Amino acid sequence: MAANNNEIEKRLWDAADQLRANSRLSASEYSVPLLGLIFLRFADYKFTIAKNKIENELKDQNSRMGIRKEG
Repeated sequence: MAANNNEIEKRLWDAADQLRANSRLSASEYSVPLLGLIFLRFADYKFTIAKNKIENELKDQNSRMGIRKEG
């Protein structure tokens, strides 16, 4: 597990170095788009969990009512 964490950490630092080197942004400015991407990933994760929960609840509700999904 430690080797895997080290590999992930190295990849993250490499990506950060590339972002800094290939953009015209200063170190303090490039945090804004990066934090935006992190937020979008978080929102997508939460949305997927909520979507799956709702779909499962609908399946359970429909199966109790004897409704079958066609198609």
